[in-house]
Amino acid sequence: MIISPYSEDIRISSYTIYKSGILYKAVPHKAGLNRISGTVALDVLQEAVDNLTNGGLIYLAQGTFPVASKLTISTSNVAIKGAGQFLSVIQATESMESVLEITGSGWHIESLGVDANSHATIGVTIAASASRGFLHRVNIDDPVQDGLGVSNVSGGKISFVRVSLGSGARYGIAFDGIDMEVIGSLVRGISSTINRPEAAYYITGGGGSKFIGGHVWGYKNAALLVGANRVAFIGEALNDSSEHGVVFDTTSSYDIRFRGCEHRDVCRSANNSFDVYHVNVNVSRVSIIGCEAVAALTNKPRYFLNQASGTGTGCMLIGNLARNMQTGFASGWSDGVNSCVVAHNLNY
Repeated sequence: MIISPYSEDIRISSYTIYKSGILYKAVPHKAGLNRISGTVALDVLQEAVDNLTNGGLIYLAQGTFPVASKLTISTSNVAIKGAGQFLSVIQATESMESVLEITGSGWHIESLGVDANSHATIGVTIAASASRGFLHRVNIDDPVQDGLGVSNVSGGKISFVRVSLGSGARYGIAFDGIDMEVIGSLVRGISSTINRPEAAYYITGGGGSKFIGGHVWGYKNAALLVGANRVAFIGEALNDSSEHGVVFDTTSSYDIRFRGCEHRDVCRSANNSFDVYHVNVNVSRVSIIGCEAVAALTNKPRYFLNQASGTGTGCMLIGNLARNMQTGFASGWSDGVNSCVVAHNLNY
């Protein structure tokens, strides 16, 4: 039995949960909480969570905790902290919608692994009611569809989350958040260009949210924006896409900022009909400043920016570098047209 190298985590926790022989045990450290023991990990985990009616911390010791259905955090101000994102793992063993579903507000999940194990549709779901939470150093593996689903959530931070998707999955992070920060995410698809997941980021809202310093690769598209608004991408490495880099599609988007982002080995498909930034809808106040795109010597992107349909209004394309574009730098945005500014860009 390994509990923790961090005695402070145990001292301040409401429960410590660990496996001993065939039993999973939840040992209470606060008055009024009962000791829990059983052979089914989910039963012990769920009872411990539900017992924290006024909130509290559960320390999850090193080990794998198999679950046959989702673990739900519906009480506010509940925290779960593991021994490490590869050491304390909640693992799906049967088909389910999510391995972990969060509906209570003020939650905190840290240093934990969530293994969908090709059984769960989504690794972690954060519901609309789950505002002001914190997801930190969580590893999400092998969902059938999406790694992390954020559904109309207001406030909170997601930092240093690692998502790994396999062949045929859909989105690394499906995001509809308001005033949230996603910092240092690592969203990994597959190395083969065949049957890749659709997009690392699928963004349908935003409302003042920021994606900062993340790294994604191995998807058809690095980011797919459908009706996104007021979202900033700052210092993101949006690499290794087999189709487009960033796509604006289906529903118009506005107030989207890209600052200092990197696009390497983009548009790797052999049909040479993809762009680093591909716009299929009306967009307004989209600004792409100080970004760099480097394509391979074969299978080059057509354009750095291509407004394929719809109109760009009040947009800015300033100080960007593009290498190995096959057709040109930009199509559809021109300096002084529709209040757009296109200046100081280099295609070489």
